Amino acid sequence: MSKWIEVRRKSVLPWYFAGLVWLVGALALPIYQLWALAVVAVLSVVGFAAARRICPDVVTRKEVPFMTGQEDADQMLALIDAKRKELHELNVRIEDEPLSAAMDRMEKACLGILNEVEQHPEKAAQVRRFANYYVQDAVKILTLYAELEEKGVQGENAAGV
Repeated sequence: MSKWIEVRRKSVLPWYFAGLVWLVGALALPIYQLWALAVVAVLSVVGFAAARRICPDVVTRKEVPFMTGQEDADQMLALIDAKRKELHELNVRIEDEPLSAAMDRMEKACLGILNEVEQHPEKAAQVRRFANYYVQDAVKILTLYAELEEKGVQGENAAGV
């Protein structure tokens, strides 16, 4: 699911080198004369070009969880994946077997939806309600359930059964 993208940025060292040429030129030559100004300008351009060849580009690798080409779809998939992980953690915390089985099915449904939307990003609009409401509400309710179960809280209806 996750992919790596490489971001290339040109090095700033050639610019610093060109600036250094101007500084040294200003200290060594009478920069207020046109010939000295032209010499420093030519030397800075040559120095910039030489430094450009010597200094490599800066390459940074960044892990992107989803790369569908649509930014809103990628954000939605990242949200679903985060909620799926929370759901898995809650499934470990909750000891109720029937509820755990239902949570397993919900987790598998999330994985299926993630794979389908990643392969076909045009289906993202159909899944938006699932991502924005159902998964988030389910995780919220199950989190409260897990907290109550860990505290040993039991309501009147549950005690009467």
